[in-house]
Amino acid sequence: MIAFVQARMGSTRLPGKILKELPNGQTLIERIFQQIADSGHTPYLITSENVENQALISLATRNLWPYFQGDETDVLHRFIAAAEHFSIQPSTHILRICADNPFISKTLINDTVLLSHQFPNADYLSYAFHQIPGIKLHAGIFSEIVKISALQAIHLSNNPWFNEHVTIGIYSNPELFNVQLLEIPEPWQDRFEEIRLTIDDDVDWQLAQDLFPIFQNQDFSEFRTTLLSNKNWVNLMAKQIAKYQK
Repeated sequence: MIAFVQARMGSTRLPGKILKELPNGQTLIERIFQQIADSGHTPYLITSENVENQALISLATRNLWPYFQGDETDVLHRFIAAAEHFSIQPSTHILRICADNPFISKTLINDTVLLSHQFPNADYLSYAFHQIPGIKLHAGIFSEIVKISALQAIHLSNNPWFNEHVTIGIYSNPELFNVQLLEIPEPWQDRFEEIRLTIDDDVDWQLAQDLFPIFQNQDFSEFRTTLLSNKNWVNLMAKQIAKYQK
């Protein structure tokens, strides 16, 4: 399945984070692309036309990544325009993945793709915790699948909030769209609300630097117990969760 990886250089809390280097020498965006490719799917870079993204485009060119540059503020239109650019049909499902999650779960990527085969008519599919889609959680392990036609339909509402957040207008309107949410596996649910692995600021980045050498070759199911057994990590994640409570 094609994966649209949403990324740009202009993060307000941690500018240029997607080109910051992890301890293995990979940039954050390279790590995301590797995780997707290792899962058997094809990542495409979806960024904006802002000139500050030129370094990102240069990296994509060197790595032969398909890329598209679109609207800076209307991210939803950026996705729709990218689908048109790559001749992706409206009935097609794509993976949507954010570029600030170095521990994104390859297991969940593939399980979500399998879920789309089970529900071919779904407009939106994701794993969830207590019926909250993974994109709204702090865990930083989730991907989501959306149908291009659903993106086109919700864009017609011209809602600035929907335009900025791409899929929120779909999964928050299950009366209008076919939304399929599957609860994360039972063994993951204990203390799951204490997990934060996404990267928003310097504190998150430093935690990722500390965790990466230990967990870079493990999926979430393999390292969650170790992560939660370390009080310092748990306390740091708790402070960050409180700071960015969604």
